Amino acid sequence: MSPSSTHASRPSWSLSPRRIIWQLLSVPEAHYVDLGAGFYNVHTNTNTKKRNHIRQLEALGYKVTLEPVA
Repeated sequence: MSPSSTHASRPSWSLSPRRIIWQLLSVPEAHYVDLGAGFYNVHTNTNTKKRNHIRQLEALGYKVTLEPVA
């Protein structure tokens, strides 16, 4: 088996962690910044999320009606 065929059979995401680690270890200016546990809770637009879920359900053939909880 040639080297090019073995490389093509590997998924592209398998190389990503190695590249990140290499950059963090080899570049002195590179710093890892933890975004924190609540990052996505704070930066999530609930209206966009609601609209996307409605569209996905409608694409599956459902009629969606939302009512706020008391």
